[in-house]
Amino acid sequence: MFVDLHCDTIFLPHQFEGQFSLEKAYNMDGGVQVFACCTAMTDTTTPFEDAAAVINRFKNAVAEDERIEIVYNLKDAEKIASLGKVAAILHLEGCDCLEGKMTNMEFFYELGVRSASLTWNGKNELASGCGASGGLKPFGKEVLSFLERSHMIVDAAHLNDESFWDVLKKAKGPVISSHSCARALCNNERNLTEDMFRAIMLTGGGVGINFYTMFLNGTKTANVTDVLRHMDYFINLSAGKGVGIGSDFDGIEYAPDGLSGTGDLKNLEKALEKEYGKTQSEMIMYKNMLDVINKI
Repeated sequence: MFVDLHCDTIFLPHQFEGQFSLEKAYNMDGGVQVFACCTAMTDTTTPFEDAAAVINRFKNAVAEDERIEIVYNLKDAEKIASLGKVAAILHLEGCDCLEGKMTNMEFFYELGVRSASLTWNGKNELASGCGASGGLKPFGKEVLSFLERSHMIVDAAHLNDESFWDVLKKAKGPVISSHSCARALCNNERNLTEDMFRAIMLTGGGVGINFYTMFLNGTKTANVTDVLRHMDYFINLSAGKGVGIGSDFDGIEYAPDGLSGTGDLKNLEKALEKEYGKTQSEMIMYKNMLDVINKI
């Protein structure tokens, strides 16, 4: 089984045949996959309409395939995965698509979205991403309260340092950073400091390690060992808790050798077992993040 906190597959025309492969995910004996919809990455003047259309197209594809099922109650994710299916959690990566309206947040919740990050790399009506300055805004606070009240996943990925700390100070429940690495090992603004990771852990949340080579070592090439280095860094800060996978499949140009797609998660599992043993491997592959999801 596996839990992957982030992929961008939802935008692909053939949605189950990219770096994320539904067939290969299904062959992992079940799992949980978070599918991100990010209109902030697109050149659009109609982010709300575009996001709704993308999500509806994805839902229609899922409805036609018995191997995958959308999660509408987070506590059902583990049950769906235990049946051998892929439990799909819908995520808003950056809430530009809300267009500053709480009614739009309510709309996306009714559509099935159960996870959100406030912004992408830039600045919007909610907060500032790692490529901008400024902290959490009043609308961001309102959306954050809605996410927690509605038992949705609060994702701090992509936030700049100021907005990150504003969110962590206001959050009342678990916070995750779905696809990030350790800044101490690769000095990239998208990565987390030790203090950031410790703060996430204090909320009862966790971190999914990103497979993007530029976040792993700052180059276009990496391998499974680079992924293990970042996992190991956080494992040593948390006694193995709160560390998982956030592959960013179908959103990364450069993937590590031996971890180029869903089918290669078996390679990671074997490497984890060799390094830490079966118990710790299972924690990282799925148990840690199922624990976080079940708390929300």
